[in-house]
Amino acid sequence: MKIRFFGTYDEARHPRIASLREGMELQGFAVDTLNDPLKDTTADRVTAAGNAGEALRWFVRLLRHWRALRRVARTSGILPDVVIVGYLGVLDVHLAKRLFTGTTIVLDHLAPLAEIGRDRGLGRVQRCVMNLLDQVAVGAADLVIVDTEEHAAELRERFRMKVIVVPVAAPTSWFSSSMFRGADRLKVIFFGQYTPLQGTLIIGQAIGRLAGAPIDFTMVGRGQDYEACRHAAGRNGHVRWIDWVEPRFLPDLVASHDVCLGVFGTGPKTQAVVPNKIVQGAAAGCAVVTGDSPPVRRQFGDAAVLIPVGDSSALEQSLRDLVDDRAKVLEYQHRARALADGALHPLTVVMPLAMRLRRMGVQRSSP
Repeated sequence: MKIRFFGTYDEARHPRIASLREGMELQGFAVDTLNDPLKDTTADRVTAAGNAGEALRWFVRLLRHWRALRRVARTSGILPDVVIVGYLGVLDVHLAKRLFTGTTIVLDHLAPLAEIGRDRGLGRVQRCVMNLLDQVAVGAADLVIVDTEEHAAELRERFRMKVIVVPVAAPTSWFSSSMFRGADRLKVIFFGQYTPLQGTLIIGQAIGRLAGAPIDFTMVGRGQDYEACRHAAGRNGHVRWIDWVEPRFLPDLVASHDVCLGVFGTGPKTQAVVPNKIVQGAAAGCAVVTGDSPPVRRQFGDAAVLIPVGDSSALEQSLRDLVDDRAKVLEYQHRARALADGALHPLTVVMPLAMRLRRMGVQRSSP
């Protein structure tokens, strides 16, 4: 039986779909893809949600991608048994329903649009529209994948039976990363889009107070809170600011550091997610330092340094502690990598989805 990953998702920007695809392949399913990436960011979509003109232009672009997907789908001649619609596919799911009649449609609902709108500070009207899009998309799918129990609990009661929790995993490219460590100074990396969820202002404040410590920081990315973060970091001369790293080079860059920073924002979204970046950092063999939350504590336990969210002093102190005890750094690196190799590997995290599909009649492919 065949599983098709479908939609306008951008695997380079959102590695979730890569880990799902690789996990299903490792589980023995025959997998193909029908993907025409819509090359925009979450921030672009948020901007469109708040401006009618931008929304119209964005939707026209989406329709062009849909035409390309429809053309390939109708000429391929191969009908999948299951279609998995990639992350940010709350509109793509409706095209999938139309193109693949009678096929089981699975929506990867990693982050609800309404949650993203709330995190980015959109107004009540825009968030209501986003919530409506979320609800209609979830209703259209036969199965819905979420990443945490917290996200599952947010869905309406009538949808709960179709929900499957599939935790975030790192794509397999992160596990083959080389590790070039051993320098006297502690090497710390953050990578992200500087969203409120990520709490980069907190990171910047900690960096500013660590100016005299033997720590080299690498800060990758740009976004909403970039300028505030950089201003807070002050005159610390041991910070490398990198606007963009090609996704294929990011695993080795992260693996060359001792510590990977997670998220430290105080919004409600922080309490409902396990950030991709800490799973990727663990797979790359870094010690992980991140904000504490129920889902992170449940998945990482003592395999990460957990600090109160929104507390730059706690982040500062945790990094000073690691500078002073390099054996502790090594211990956290080993714990994180062991967790990634086991419970957070693509093969492992997709097991609930694979079991559900098999119960519904989707069998493993022949070797």
